[in-house]
Amino acid sequence: MPDWVIVELSARLITERGDSSEHVCYGTLLSRQQYLDDVYIDGYQDGRVEPVGQMTHEEIAIWTGAIKDDE
Repeated sequence: MPDWVIVELSARLITERGDSSEHVCYGTLLSRQQYLDDVYIDGYQDGRVEPVGQMTHEEIAIWTGAIKDDE
């Protein structure tokens, strides 16, 4: 991968993540189930939820509710 691509993508990641001192769990963007304890038990902000992410609480409820169907 060219260096300029790595630099560009790193800059985008820093911009999207914002303040790194915030306790935000971005794992929920990767797995609908694996990181729920981080959000609901450990108190991390869900990286899917506005203003960090682009999902509403209603959309997340639908997405998370589908876990039962996947089992």
